[in-house]
Amino acid sequence: MPLPSGQPPKRPPCSRRRGAVILILLASLVVLVGALALALNLSWLSAQRLALQQACEAAALAGAAELLDPGSGTADAAAARVAAAGQQAATFFNANSNTVLQTAGPDPDVVAGWVEDPTQPGGTFSAWCGTGPVNSLVVRGVRRRSAGQAVALWFGRLLGVPNAEPAAAVRASIDQQVYGFRADGPALVPLVPLLVDATNAWPPAVCGSQPAGQDLFSVDPRTGAVTSGPDGLAEITLAICGASGSGGQTAAWLSLSGTASDFALLEQQISDGLAPSDLAAWGGNFALAGGTPLSVCQAAAPNTAQAAALQAALLAIRGQKRIFPVGTLSTSGAGGGGNAGTVSMGQVTGFVAGCVVDCTLNEDAMTLVVETCTIETSTALVAAGWPDNPWIGKVVLGE
Repeated sequence: MPLPSGQPPKRPPCSRRRGAVILILLASLVVLVGALALALNLSWLSAQRLALQQACEAAALAGAAELLDPGSGTADAAAARVAAAGQQAATFFNANSNTVLQTAGPDPDVVAGWVEDPTQPGGTFSAWCGTGPVNSLVVRGVRRRSAGQAVALWFGRLLGVPNAEPAAAVRASIDQQVYGFRADGPALVPLVPLLVDATNAWPPAVCGSQPAGQDLFSVDPRTGAVTSGPDGLAEITLAICGASGSGGQTAAWLSLSGTASDFALLEQQISDGLAPSDLAAWGGNFALAGGTPLSVCQAAAPNTAQAAALQAALLAIRGQKRIFPVGTLSTSGAGGGGNAGTVSMGQVTGFVAGCVVDCTLNEDAMTLVVETCTIETSTALVAAGWPDNPWIGKVVLGE
């Protein structure tokens, strides 16, 4: 019905309009706070899971290195390696996380097993059951409620979820399908430029496998300290041509740079390992190819001062794990690795590992005593299909 003349239309009271605005603002604030809390919770959970992931990676890499198999061994030897791997993984995980691994019970956080091809991401993992080979380790980290380690969620109680259990899992494998080496970033190849005659069988790096007569030194596996007395690991004695150029030899110096008389470079390579510049003539890789031996130049016999310097360099790395190429010595032919002319050649057919424990020198020969060992190195080149190396491996992360 029309309003009386001169009367304005009725409007809602001002207080009613203010109340509606306040309700809208309150509802918007609740939604905004909820969204902010959700974003903060997701970010916090992501950070906690990343920390667990990094701790698991460190633990898996350290633990898998303990699985390096120096031979087929026995079930007891495998069990010892698995136990050492679990202990090492727990040590590294606890040092990088505020969460404790669950190592006992029916569902442990550290599980050893086997992966057929460690170079293939996503390969099938089979848990080790006390028999058979073992080359892989899975480490899982969980912030469990039962251990009081769950992550509290802001405003989670309003949704009935006061906390969460973030988790991460990583698998690492030791790959022994080694066919060569190259420097890996700042890590140099820990290889001594000394070719060992393959006719001298390299002893297995298995404790107690060698007669006591060939076990005269002990090497502390943690510090590398060398002392007299047996430690159950075999040693091999190598004869290297001395300053006179005479004397029977079971090992010969290599000239990887193409300069047969650069003994100062040999000293540096003994001390530091092989840098990219040392391998430039070989395309950056010191490696076999499809089972083909690698042709290398043998260095000339050192003079008295050079031999003494090489002896000092070898004694300076006592107790440190090193790689040694093995193969055949003294063949004549065209130089390899960028060398030209007719030179004294050698053929590298494989690689072994050991620690220098003693080195003596006389006019005719240098006598080097090496204790066999296993070594894990990031500089190893690995490929599926190559036979496992009993002494050398590379740890790789699985997917």
